[in-house]
Amino acid sequence: MKIQNIDNSQEKQILTAMIVDKIVLSKLTGKWQPDIFKSDYANLIAGWCIDYYEKYQKAPMQNIEKLFELWAQKHKDKNIVNLIEKFLFTLSNDYKKLKKASNSDYIIDLASGYFNQIKLERLSENVQNDIDNGKFINAIN
Repeated sequence: MKIQNIDNSQEKQILTAMIVDKIVLSKLTGKWQPDIFKSDYANLIAGWCIDYYEKYQKAPMQNIEKLFELWAQKHKDKNIVNLIEKFLFTLSNDYKKLKKASNSDYIIDLASGYFNQIKLERLSENVQNDIDNGKFINAIN
């Protein structure tokens, strides 16, 4: 997992809703792809939420901490564990607020636009890489 410096405010808002809002999580479960977020740590945490929802039909809420602990026990790279822990800590204030007043439909719309943006950015990068490497037929397809 590489460290990425990105503006992740939308990502954090969507991920926070996945942690606390069953409606958001249920809608996003059907659209889930393992690399749907821009950052690796958001994909990891979202994966925990999806797995939790598929098993219990609920959002993990405070159980996200236990999911992290279980993951951290198995993960050998302590630097990555610390990064994920810090990221979850930044979400904790957000999910305390959001679980009291979540606008599920807004978050679902936000997520749809965000995920489409990420797909288009990746498509653009792939096409540019093909052009840079002289693979023009791949770039067209």
